[in-house]
Amino acid sequence: MNPKIYSTVSRYVARNGYSFKFLGSNDICKSCKTMKTCLGRLEDGEQYSVISVGKNRVKCILLEEESVVVQLQLSNRILAVNNKSAVIGTIVKLNEGGGEACGAECKCFPTNVKPNRKYMIKRIIQKVFDCPLGSRSIVEVEPV
Repeated sequence: MNPKIYSTVSRYVARNGYSFKFLGSNDICKSCKTMKTCLGRLEDGEQYSVISVGKNRVKCILLEEESVVVQLQLSNRILAVNNKSAVIGTIVKLNEGGGEACGAECKCFPTNVKPNRKYMIKRIIQKVFDCPLGSRSIVEVEPV
């Protein structure tokens, strides 16, 4: 079970299902008294989805507007895996240097899946998918 993650987002995007990629903190954030609440549990390069919108609001010095406290979860990702691994509930991970990416839309080594991080298969999207690495399955995975 993943621990609860709280952060703040602009009041204009504070709704369930809103997703974003965290690109890191800004120098302005370092002087903010709510920095730990806002950025404390976020990892650079990870994708997050809002799962609950709170009532608490804070003034964001970076956005120069009101922001809302929200609960987040790591977003699910789409990934191509070996057909034998394509079983709901199976834990998979990409290894560094595991092969050659076939381009910008590569599903075997997508940019939103971190090497050596574990992911659980939540849903099988396509059982057979041909790629340069052989026959694969397209699955939806959740970070664990």
